[in-house]
Amino acid sequence: MFAWGVRRGVELAGKLFAFHLTDKEADFGHTKLDGSRIFVTALPMLRQETHGRDIVEGLVLHEIGHHIYH
Repeated sequence: MFAWGVRRGVELAGKLFAFHLTDKEADFGHTKLDGSRIFVTALPMLRQETHGRDIVEGLVLHEIGHHIYH
């Protein structure tokens, strides 16, 4: 999933991002705009929740969007 995010980051933002898992269950994702590290939870996919992969992809795109917008 994170390899997919790296490819989308290059495609959408023109940057190479490094993706990391969040360490808290309630932390869905965050990023710092002065760096290239993006943190996202993979729990929905790992728990095989309904549409878990789509949820994680959405979180990845959301965090990339912060870099594009700001």
